[in-house]
Amino acid sequence: MVKLLAKALWRYNPERRSIGPATDAIILHHSLASGSLTGPRVRLSVIPEGAGEWCTIRGDGIISIESRLMLQTTLEELVYATVAGMYDAGEDGYVDALDGTLSVAAPADVVIRFFTSAKNYLWLNKTQYVGTGERDFSSRTLALRVFDSRGLSSCQGSAYDRAIRGVSRP
Repeated sequence: MVKLLAKALWRYNPERRSIGPATDAIILHHSLASGSLTGPRVRLSVIPEGAGEWCTIRGDGIISIESRLMLQTTLEELVYATVAGMYDAGEDGYVDALDGTLSVAAPADVVIRFFTSAKNYLWLNKTQYVGTGERDFSSRTLALRVFDSRGLSSCQGSAYDRAIRGVSRP
């Protein structure tokens, strides 16, 4: 059984830094302005100055991402998160990024790891989580549904599709 951990909504600052085009990719950096990860057992908010997203955009529009986030609990305890995955910006994604007009709403699939010493959140350290949703470059947001990956081992084929892909995007 796949368990929903939380819904995430992250908002990015309008400024971005761009490197490239390099030999085979464009590198973009977006800093986070705000965000939250909220579910039945988790209530975390983004510390903006401790969060950012690095994107490597290939010629085919696939964007590999790496993010590091500093989050805090309602008791102001710290939780560190790493996020890795990909967005699909479509065939024109690379050219749009070159022109500075990347405004697509791209499907997002990510893996998230948490690290914390917050007593009520130690359980986050014990597994890896998967997220699926949408990175909207126009509204500068990432909306995800985040699931506990331990339930994925029992999913195969269409069961996985129903459990993860079949869930409507946030």
